[in-house]
Amino acid sequence: MRSVNATFNYTERVRIERDWVEFKAVSDSNGSTVELTRLKIDHLALPSDADIVVEVRTTRRRIRRFDAGTVGSPTFGVPFELNEPTADGVSIDLKVVKPNLAQKGKILAMCKGLRPLFGGHPESLLVIVPKDLGQRLWNLNFDPVSGPELELNSEFENPYMVWNNQLFLALTLPAIVKSIAIWLVENQDVGDDDPIGPVVKEWKLLFSRWGYPVSSQDGEDFDEVQHWADGVAGAFSGKYNYFSSVNSFFAVDGE
Repeated sequence: MRSVNATFNYTERVRIERDWVEFKAVSDSNGSTVELTRLKIDHLALPSDADIVVEVRTTRRRIRRFDAGTVGSPTFGVPFELNEPTADGVSIDLKVVKPNLAQKGKILAMCKGLRPLFGGHPESLLVIVPKDLGQRLWNLNFDPVSGPELELNSEFENPYMVWNNQLFLALTLPAIVKSIAIWLVENQDVGDDDPIGPVVKEWKLLFSRWGYPVSSQDGEDFDEVQHWADGVAGAFSGKYNYFSSVNSFFAVDGE
């Protein structure tokens, strides 16, 4: 896939449902990549030669654009390099753009705020944001558009290496997941048309896959919500065997 630059006209566009699009993101020793893996828009009355343009917003607020073929011949399974240390927390917009020169750049259809499937852990839904936190290591912020954001102290030599450290994850993520669980209960009735709606939907789907549907909570019983959120955090910790994996860090050899 090649990088592209474009100026877009947003009038008269068709909405592409999120369930029709799927991306995969991978971070490894070779770098971070995103690739289009599924696109079901055959039923839409779109020109077969219309261009498919993908915009990736990285955790550093950078926007990377690349093309993914045309409506009639989309490009699947070709990784696009992000030039970032991690693909965690990226969001993706997919746009179908009119190809003819007279109206080049006019958006015919689009889907915004997609999250990819990750080659690594599912908590990659979190947006990672380096920030000046003084002596604090991290902070969980709830952005009105991006949703849960994990702020990491920008003074770390490599904040993204910290994020991928198993000990750091084990000590922070259970508490983060609990806070997100409570936030989800408070925002579970937000619709898709709300700026934060699509993000809430994705987190709700993730929690449902863990066996903790947010719809089971009415939000009125504070103690019940706290108990449920504790259960989510416990199940999450068990899923990744956090205690077992970090116990050796604190073991003291006896004389």
